[in-house]
Amino acid sequence: MRNFTEEARALAEGLEAAGLIESATALRDAIDFSSTGSEILFGLRFHLHQLAAQKTAPDSLKATADELAAAIDAALKP
Repeated sequence: MRNFTEEARALAEGLEAAGLIESATALRDAIDFSSTGSEILFGLRFHLHQLAAQKTAPDSLKATADELAAAIDAALKP
């Protein structure tokens, strides 16, 4: 089974290394300040979609964000 929070934390590290501190913080906060698993996934999905649309983010990180968001979308569908 896929560990979305672990993948999001790894992406946050990459964002931080690229100087995108605000985006990295948003992903970490979505995990750390949520009460339920669903809340975490919805928060991550929101921030991942925003990241994928950013013009300043490197393409590799945007692709990772887009792929992770798609996987979360699939997991949230009944």
